[in-house]
Amino acid sequence: NAPQCIDACPGSCRALEQAITAYITKGGQAAAKREVCANSWAFKCYVEDGHKQFCQSLIDRAAHLGWHLPGSPWELDQECQSLAAEEAPAEAAATAAERGTPTAVGEDAATQALVESSAGDYACHSGFRVNAPQCID
Repeated sequence: NAPQCIDACPGSCRALEQAITAYITKGGQAAAKREVCANSWAFKCYVEDGHKQFCQSLIDRAAHLGWHLPGSPWELDQECQSLAAEEAPAEAAATAAERGTPTAVGEDAATQALVESSAGDYACHSGFRVNAPQCID
């Protein structure tokens, strides 16, 4: 059930909210997957042995709706490595073109993660946590 899944990983609420927001506002499943991979440490909590029991019904429901969600931390790492390999050349070229200089792939993502980590974990205290059953069920 959704509240138990979210409660099992309180430190991951902000990352979950960012992935849902990306899905809604930035391009669907592909945008959400980029957010998940940018914060994979947070999403591993949901599929770790001690917490997966609370989240399995959500993983199954997503699969029924056509979404493949990783079922383990290892599987999440594999999917994110594949995504990074697919997107790295285009991302590096776009970033270099914007700056006018070559740059390391992932530099912008690291900067964004640093800024976002200082914003605090408000997602668990917002309406998102309270409304999770209506949103997910």
